[in-house]
Formats: sequence, C-alpha cells, structure tokens
Amino acid sequence: MTNFRGILLFFLSPLICTESKLILISFDGFRHDYIDTHNLFYINKYFLNNGVRVKNGLTNAFTTVTFPNHVTLATGLYPETHGIVANSMFDPIINESFYAFGPKDNDTKWFAQNEITMPIWILNQIYLGKSAIVGGFPSANVPFANQTVFYSEDYGNKLDWHDKVDRIVNLFANESINFGVLYFPEPDETGHQFGPYSDEIKSILEKIDLLVGYLMISLENLGLLDTINVIITSDHGMDTASYNKSVDLSDYVDVNLFNIYGGLTQVNIFPKNLSHLDFIYNSLKNIPHYNVFKQDQVPARFNYRHNHRIGPIVMFGDVGYETFRANRSKFNWKSWKGDHGGDNQVLSMHPVFVARGPAFKKNYTQKTVAFSVDVYPLMCHILGIKHGVINGSLDNFRDVLAYDYEKKRFFIDNLFNMGFFVIFLFLMVIFVQLRLYFVNRSYSNKKILTSSISSPKAHFQILL
Repeated sequence: MTNFRGILLFFLSPLICTESKLILISFDGFRHDYIDTHNLFYINKYFLNNGVRVKNGLTNAFTTVTFPNHVTLATGLYPETHGIVANSMFDPIINESFYAFGPKDNDTKWFAQNEITMPIWILNQIYLGKSAIVGGFPSANVPFANQTVFYSEDYGNKLDWHDKVDRIVNLFANESINFGVLYFPEPDETGHQFGPYSDEIKSILEKIDLLVGYLMISLENLGLLDTINVIITSDHGMDTASYNKSVDLSDYVDVNLFNIYGGLTQVNIFPKNLSHLDFIYNSLKNIPHYNVFKQDQVPARFNYRHNHRIGPIVMFGDVGYETFRANRSKFNWKSWKGDHGGDNQVLSMHPVFVARGPAFKKNYTQKTVAFSVDVYPLMCHILGIKHGVINGSLDNFRDVLAYDYEKKRFFIDNLFNMGFFVIFLFLMVIFVQLRLYFVNRSYSNKKILTSSISSPKAHFQILL
C-alpha cells in the first residue's frame, strides 16, 4: 500500500504541486527571542516579513538539551518514546552507557529502540523521495528500516558554513533531493561560553543572519526561492549559569551510592543498589531550587516517565541552577556563562521557529502554542507523505499554512484514494464489458443451437 502510494505521488505530485520541497535548518541553541532582541536583517526580510513565526518559540521536549530534542524534531516523538532521553544515558537492560557526539552516535540500538521511530529523512525515502543531511544533526547516519540517508556529509561539523549551504543548494539545483537538512552548532557554543546576553552572542547571531541571507540569495539566483520551503528552528534556548547557582550532591549524600547521567541542569540518578533509592531520594528532595522526583512521580506534562533509560530518580534545577556530583569549585566557570536543560515551560528554554516558502503564509505570527513534536507532522504534510504513530499533531500548525497551498496539498493528499477509485472504476468497466460479452455470446450460441434444431422440422413441413 505504501509503495503504491509512493509511486503514485512520485509521478503525479510534480505535475500538481512543485512546492513539496523542504529545507530544515537547526541552529543549535537558538533561543526564540534572539530574533527580537537583535537586529537580524535577513531573517527579518525573508522570514518575519515574508514568512511565519511562532511568537514564543516551540515548547520543546524535556529535557531541553541537544540530542533528545533533535531526535524529537526528526521523529515527532517524545524522548521517553524514541529513547534518547539525555545527552548521556545508561541503559540497564543492555548495561551500556551512551555519550553524545561519541562513537555510539550511529549505533542503531540506541536510536531505534522501538519500531515506531522513523526519522523524517528515511520516511521521505520510503515514499521514493531523496534526502540529504549536511552537519552533525543527531541520528543523521543511523540506519532505519534497513536504509540510511541518501546523502550525508560533515557530521563532525568541520566544513565552512558557506560550503554546507552550497552542498544543499546544489543538490536541489540538480534535482537530486526533495528534502535537505542543515545543522550548525551555533549559537549554542557561544551561549555556553559567554552567556545569552553577551556581546559574543550578538556577533555570532549576526554571522548566522548573514549565512541565512547567503542561502536565500543563492536560492533566488537559481530561481528556487519560491519553490522550496525553509524551516529554521532549534533544539533549545539558553539562560545564564554561575557558580552561585550550583550544588555539589556530595554535600547532601554519599555519591558513591549511585551513578549519574544527563547533564549539569538535569540528571538521571541510578542507585547502585535499589535498596538505597529512598535514602538517596530523601537526602536530595529538599535542596532549594531543585526538583527531585522518583521516576513514576515525574509530572505528566514532562512526558518523561516511561523508559528504562530514565533514572529511578530524576533531578533538575530551576533555570540557571547546575548540578555537580562533587568539586564544582574546580569547574571552569570562566568559560561557562550559559546553560539549558531544565523545565520546558520556561520561555528561555524555548527554541526559535520561523519558516517561509509556498506552503506558508507571509508576515504571520502564530500566538498559540506549538510543540517540537509538531514539526514532524508539519514536514510530512509539506512533503506529501504519511507518518505512523507519533506524539505530535499538525493541528498546532494549521494556522501558519497558506490557503492556496492547502488546496493543492488537499488534492495531492487524496491522490492515493483517487487512484484506487479510478482503478476500481476501470475494473468495474472491464467486469461489466466481460459480463456483457459472455452474456451476448451465450445468447448467440443458444440462438444458433435453436436454429439448428428447428431447421429440419421446417424442411419436413415444406416437403409435406
């Protein structure tokens, strides 16, 4: 069924809607309000004035860190579902640990924990599209459904930014792909080192804006600007961090009783002996400015309970508060002025979302809430492909879609049913024609037979 639909859309969609092309760009750590607090000329020109934005950014997934939220963008699933629950994790079933941007980044057992996890670039290829990823987008090179992305380059983020853009633009210009992904590690790195309100953040955002302008002008020069949809988003925001807002867990409990995974803002605590769980929990639960839960007591709004990679104890600080096992005074605070990872309802944790292209309205601001899990069904809708079970919903993005595009998209989305209807009618016509043919043939045979039987009698009557 899926293959038939893919073949049908592959041949007919270009005739009806050439706008089913998409570039997804992630600027790691791009806080939603950076576009308001900084003068970003090209983002304003091409996206705010000629596209759409979500006012307070996306409500991202908990925990608000890089790997969980990028995989959420790519799959439409919460971390508890897709299984990448933190940047560093422990899986007690396989008794292994995972660390982001390490040697296990392409290991299927970490990223394909269940059968419903399906990255957008692989789903696009199942429907006979072609996908490309340039940059270190988490899970970029992981095999899913026995295939990998058609084109992948620079997972280590070594290429010059303009070269990354050129790779994607050229692939679209050559009609090699219909979906491209770009990942950039900024402004996250600068935000961590200098903080979200620094002059350095201003400089890196200006560099990002110039890069966005370079992409738009490159597409425009090739006549592609009005045929390709572009989404710019991120995994999380950024807030300040300091020594004065940090704790050593060793001041409250014997840290030799457990192992810690996660980050500085949020940690998953795995007791070495479960008989110590209550003792550890009770020792930590009353630390000011910190939220400590047993796994089954994590508030439902976090969608962070139902996975064995989530620790028996989950702990995270209020915004700006960091957690150390011990010796926080030895940490290099001079190069650590910002962080993220906490409560996903806090606005400073929200990532940007802006978009432009034939699928989107112009000069439109969505004031209602949209979630990171909703980006996946939005991308599927633009590409004209059908997703499986996910946590997100297209309904949260309906208002940003252009009316004229939606009319075309409605027709494309119904090609599958229309195709079956046409085939059904065709088969019915053949069936009726064959039935009439055999009925007429049967009638003719009976007539001949009757004629052959009656003829001798008539001859005999004449003789008499």
